[in-house]
Amino acid sequence: MQQKSTSSAKLSQVFGNLFSGQNERILSLLRESCGLWVPLPKILALGIARYSARILELRRLGFQIENRLEYVNGTCHSYYRLLITPNSKTGQLPKSTEVATELKDAGLPSFDSVVRK
Repeated sequence: MQQKSTSSAKLSQVFGNLFSGQNERILSLLRESCGLWVPLPKILALGIARYSARILELRRLGFQIENRLEYVNGTCHSYYRLLITPNSKTGQLPKSTEVATELKDAGLPSFDSVVRK
């Protein structure tokens, strides 16, 4: 629990009042998934009515959040995942080579390698 509050404090320092409690809850859920796809019902379970507006705010703050749609028996299922976070000291996005290295070190495949199979 201490780690989340420390993380929240760092985000508040970098982004100020732009980082709301709702943004923080969505970001925590995406971070806990460690790059895996999070189904929309899990995000909706957070009780955030305008989740898409919060995700847009996070994207504008520099978080790279990817969305995927999947159609199963005529029903659309939506998923989200966090790919890149801004540098906690500068608020800047890491270089693409740094991201690729982080994914490789974490044992996660890149999106392109999964899609192109």
